[in-house]
Amino acid sequence: LLLLVVLPLVGIPYEKTEEYARKQAILDEGAAQFRAETGFDGYISYNHNTMKFSTFRGNYQDITVTAPQDTVFMNHVYEQVFAKIRPYISAREGQLSEQKITQSNMKEWIQKVNGYSIHPGGSLRIRYNLPTKEFVIIDNTVDIPNEPIPINISKEEAKQRILSEYYRSEEYKNEAWSVANYNPVIRYFSFQVDGKDMPYQLCWKMGFQFAVYYINVETCELYHHPAKVIH
Repeated sequence: LLLLVVLPLVGIPYEKTEEYARKQAILDEGAAQFRAETGFDGYISYNHNTMKFSTFRGNYQDITVTAPQDTVFMNHVYEQVFAKIRPYISAREGQLSEQKITQSNMKEWIQKVNGYSIHPGGSLRIRYNLPTKEFVIIDNTVDIPNEPIPINISKEEAKQRILSEYYRSEEYKNEAWSVANYNPVIRYFSFQVDGKDMPYQLCWKMGFQFAVYYINVETCELYHHPAKVIH
């Protein structure tokens, strides 16, 4: 009898849960407000984990594209679109740097916090899709404060500590090549520990064949998890 009660509950998709429905209602309300305030007409996708918009595909009532092949004209158009979407993205003031329009007619803004890159994410991309005559906007910006973070461990110190840990690990026994010349990189990273998503942290990172290590530059705390292996 207990199995009969429990088993039907195990397979409930997240999309059918009350939590999902509650988040969906909040995001739908935000999307309706966005459309009303900006004149956007089109599709909006959501990220239910971060509770933000992810992708926009459509047009704005007061923005008309008459010369999509003209880079100067499109640059002005993209700046208009950027001004409309700027209040709704996660990047804070001064974190976005504008890039040139690419050959695929895409405009990108790269997000950095105090000069440090972000992974994963850290960009806003706007493209005008010629076949469908609509804008495609992908928001991968992240909410990270601008406050400076003290660097309490140097690059060399981080490298030596990570190598020391890795040499003693089970993963190192299967390493196929030398890691002596590896060097850590510093960025804002989001990663998992014991299957749980960690908030973005400024870390030194070193990735090996079977393991990845992070060291928080302020607390000097070390995190480790097995690398994803594709067979």
